[in-house]
Amino acid sequence: KFLNDQWMFDNEFVDDSLHQSTNYTKFKKSMTTWWSSQPVAALHLPAAFTILPTLSCKAAAELMDAKGYVRTYHVIFLYDQFPVVDVSGTLHGVVTNGQILSKLASGRLAAKDPVARGMFQQFARVTSTTALGELAELFDKEFFAVVQGDNGALHIATRIDLLNFITTNEQQ
Repeated sequence: KFLNDQWMFDNEFVDDSLHQSTNYTKFKKSMTTWWSSQPVAALHLPAAFTILPTLSCKAAAELMDAKGYVRTYHVIFLYDQFPVVDVSGTLHGVVTNGQILSKLASGRLAAKDPVARGMFQQFARVTSTTALGELAELFDKEFFAVVQGDNGALHIATRIDLLNFITTNEQQ
């Protein structure tokens, strides 16, 4: 936390004479980069592969392995997290390979258990119109965000998606 400028300012660890709330915004990612005002839709994220909450952890891991890498546009996407939705399409959580591995390795979850027992229920949510600068600030604390698309489709945005966008489209 102490390396996060916003946290340092918010918790009064920064000298007020150097940084005031009125001038601090010029240092924020959302205010200073060529890409910051572009929408999340500019990332061209593929639709997320969703799974049911009753799917076993073993089956989810097999799906992550089977989906592997998918090349879309000029970017390779790795499926290592899936939104968990019920039959009506309501989002209940997100399951990741790291979360499943952690819980399986610690014995808190068995391979036959449903993913609902091992999913994240609290996670970042954004829309396709959210500014990339806001997404970048969110990634200071989060590893991924669920993106609700204009047509109701779900997408997963990760730090690497943003990094690839910035480095591929960098303005000279």
